[in-house]
Amino acid sequence: RGTGISLGFVVRDVQVSVFGCNAPPPAVDDLPLTIDNASLVKVNGEDAILACPGSNIKFPVNTKSTNPNSNIYLEANVGSIPGSAFTTTGAGTASVTGEFTWTPTSSDIGEHTLIITGKDSTCSGTGFAIVLKNYTVLLIKVVSGLDAGPDLPICEIGGDSVQLFVRGADAADSIGLVWSVAGGGPVEGLSDLTIHNPRAKPDVTTDYIVSAPQMIGGCKSVDTVSVFIDKTNGVVITPKNPNNPENALVLCRPGYIQLEALIAGRPPKNNVACGTGGPTICSKPDTGIVYGSAVYGRVPYDTFSVNSPIMFTTLRTNKQQYLIHKEDLQNADIYSSTIRGLAMEAKGTSNPGYIYSNFRIFVKCTEKNELSKNTGFENFGLTQVYSAPTVTFEDGLHVYPFTSAYNWDTTKNLIVQFCYSDNPDVDTGCGVSSSPPIIPYVPTTYISGLKLVGADPTVTSVCGIDKDPNILDVPARPVLHFIYCEADPLPFDVKWTNSQYLSDTTIVQPLAYVPKTSTFVVQTIGRSNCLMRDTLEVYVPEHDMRVEPIDTAFCLGDKAPFTIYGGKFFKWYEYDAANDSFLTPVSVIDPTKGFTYIGPQRSTDYRIVVSDSVWCYDTLSAKIKILPLPDVRILNKDDTTIKYGQSFQILATGARLYNWSPVSSLNNPNISYPIARPTEDTKYIVGGIATNGCRAFDTLHVIVDKKDNLFVPSAFSPNGDGKNDIFRVTNLSFQRIMEFRVFNRWGVEVFSTNDSRMGWDGNYEGKPQEMGTYTYLIRVAYPDGFVETYKGETTLIR
Repeated sequence: RGTGISLGFVVRDVQVSVFGCNAPPPAVDDLPLTIDNASLVKVNGEDAILACPGSNIKFPVNTKSTNPNSNIYLEANVGSIPGSAFTTTGAGTASVTGEFTWTPTSSDIGEHTLIITGKDSTCSGTGFAIVLKNYTVLLIKVVSGLDAGPDLPICEIGGDSVQLFVRGADAADSIGLVWSVAGGGPVEGLSDLTIHNPRAKPDVTTDYIVSAPQMIGGCKSVDTVSVFIDKTNGVVITPKNPNNPENALVLCRPGYIQLEALIAGRPPKNNVACGTGGPTICSKPDTGIVYGSAVYGRVPYDTFSVNSPIMFTTLRTNKQQYLIHKEDLQNADIYSSTIRGLAMEAKGTSNPGYIYSNFRIFVKCTEKNELSKNTGFENFGLTQVYSAPTVTFEDGLHVYPFTSAYNWDTTKNLIVQFCYSDNPDVDTGCGVSSSPPIIPYVPTTYISGLKLVGADPTVTSVCGIDKDPNILDVPARPVLHFIYCEADPLPFDVKWTNSQYLSDTTIVQPLAYVPKTSTFVVQTIGRSNCLMRDTLEVYVPEHDMRVEPIDTAFCLGDKAPFTIYGGKFFKWYEYDAANDSFLTPVSVIDPTKGFTYIGPQRSTDYRIVVSDSVWCYDTLSAKIKILPLPDVRILNKDDTTIKYGQSFQILATGARLYNWSPVSSLNNPNISYPIARPTEDTKYIVGGIATNGCRAFDTLHVIVDKKDNLFVPSAFSPNGDGKNDIFRVTNLSFQRIMEFRVFNRWGVEVFSTNDSRMGWDGNYEGKPQEMGTYTYLIRVAYPDGFVETYKGETTLIR
């Protein structure tokens, strides 16, 4: 222990000489003018070179002095960039050109600093030389190219968007990312089309294509990530329409159906209370790797920085406490579980046998969303789940099985704390070159880490400290591998709508009454935490089918129109009630139509099978009563012949009402006994209507004789006694005289006329003619156009 008493001292001399050298150091290009197979980008606002493994990087660098006599040289720290080369031309002159070449490999992924030094040794003299230097520092970032990450599921109903992250695109401030979709067209569901970490919420499974035109050379400049509808769980209502499940289920009549929700996938996750009670037991625990905040992607880092979780070998104690948001655990597909162990990887140690003592792990559920150095470590309520007297951190994965399994409640965040103390040894002394192990770490959007180390190697333990001004808080934590048994699942929580018609709305097989067209919806949540839903429409057609007329009567021999309303397909039958059988409808004109004519020969019952557009059937009834026809008869004998101009009476019987035709030669066509006076051959038809309204007919053919025999007298006596004084055709009726001539025995025409009313009075030229025989010529016309000629002799008597 120091006494505070001075024990000695050392004195050193420093000589300073001032020379008259005022030339400026040589200027070196800040940036390459041209770069082959790499891109010039911005990183944190500074210029940098972006390249990929396999790219043949090459670019020139120039330096030039204003003094033409300068001796300039260019150098580069290629020794710190394995495989690179730097060659120069013009070394020792006032203008030098250098060329950097490098083909990085996959092991070179990361950041590399290239320092190019321009040296000018012009300022020199006897026994001295002042080298003027200038530097250009270039950051070379080697990335693996674009990696859009794994395909991600998304809920079809509701749910949140998912975080995309393109590795390689985050290596620079901006590399001109372009998002598109397979097949072209608008990009739907992305929050931003120009950044490397947009959020995605498409309505359907979508393949997003991301490209970076600035990535050249051997870089992978295009990648695809699929955001797909999560189908790990699903629910389907049965029964479905057997012909097309997408269509409504048809129930032809109101009634009951047995519904069932067929659920696929694992049941919903359980949520156990935090702590050590009632741990979940499983034969094969799962392992999940928890990274940082989703916005940063699953990209771990293992370089030394203030964020690095370092297991120091130069100090005896170290305490690290980390906060893990529940969302980060869920992104690793870890839900409420019994945690049975942790694992983490160590890298970069140069002393793999270094012993860490009293290594302990603690966990705790918390409502905290962020840690703070001001409030210090969260010590209250921590549960120690692992302890070991000594551990080592050689390179590789280290697994720590818990001695006390710990239940994590998925609604809470989780604290994990590591601490070691009283290490038996430390790397000390001047020129310590050992490299402590680093735990690969991931960034977070919140303060997720608190770290405290011993102030110096003499401090043996900081494990019990809550607050300390030296606590460091960082937005990063180690990549942790959780070994866990997921909590036993819960039964599916089923919910049905349309509850008034269901026997139970919370079971998978409810009985449903369907009084009319109805829609049933079932929903539940499975392990995917996505709401799954199915809908069943049950179509109950309205039975408004009818036939008109439904009951009718008409006369034998008639046909009546029938119309069916409300159907699409039809089949008529004659119904035999005695045998309850359907017969072929011989009396139906078109038995497959909704409109047809029917004319049976007897009273008949009909059944019509009618179906609608969904093949729901109904059977309609119709009835026809056939009314008998009256026995209408004309009592006159058939084919009656009468003389022209003669009238006679016709008599009909067997009906109540009569109607005769034609009416022109009848005195009354509406009685059963009209008087007929036809002038032509006539067919009389009588229609008789009975009391039931049915009509029957009978006919009578009347022939009119128009050829009656005429009487021409053989003698006449024109003596003025008023008897037979005139010679004429005595029985003319309907005939007409066309020619009437009388001649004496010498052939003299003594009389001539065509007037049917006239005759010869025995005089010629006013003088009575002598008795004797006279010759006549008479031509008579009949109504039918026939002309008959009469020739003969008549005797004049005084």
